[in-house]
Amino acid sequence: MSYDKEKQGWIEKNAFIKVKRSNLPSNANIVGSHVVYRRKSTGVVKARICPWGHRDDEKGYLRSDAPCMNFEIFRLVLSIAAEKHWTIGQMDVKAAFLQAKGFHRDIYVKPPKEENDPENFWKLTAAAYGLTESGRLWYLTSDSALTEVYGLKKSQYENPCTSKRTSRDVLTSSSSLKSIITYTAV
Repeated sequence: MSYDKEKQGWIEKNAFIKVKRSNLPSNANIVGSHVVYRRKSTGVVKARICPWGHRDDEKGYLRSDAPCMNFEIFRLVLSIAAEKHWTIGQMDVKAAFLQAKGFHRDIYVKPPKEENDPENFWKLTAAAYGLTESGRLWYLTSDSALTEVYGLKKSQYENPCTSKRTSRDVLTSSSSLKSIITYTAV
């Protein structure tokens, strides 16, 4: 059931196109995949489809750098927020990597065994957890949304930090690749 929910998320995000084995290009970059299951503290079992990025023929040519907030800066910002009685919030972005923009290459994934479909492969149309460049593409997508869509300004001192001054001070920072932490003055 958890696998079906994960696959449905891939379908909703248009993350792949099914390709018959007989229609694969002769020089296709093909990687396997598996499903990682995790039981959350609530007892819910979550599944994540993971292509084997370590077997990707092109991994050596891809950028994978994605800045995260320096831990000392993160602690400093938390201290300032606590001293000023700011509200601290955190949000997890569901299927973050599948929402990343800028994935433009041909890579084919052998579906996980749960799919039970040996005649079809998935041509990825979106970045996925496990691929080399996915973290960087998500960082660029989220950074663009924060600065261009929401009008936040980048910090000149700490790359993944952005802020916007209104009647309430807001500092938004990406301290990990899939979470956004906000600090708001009240």
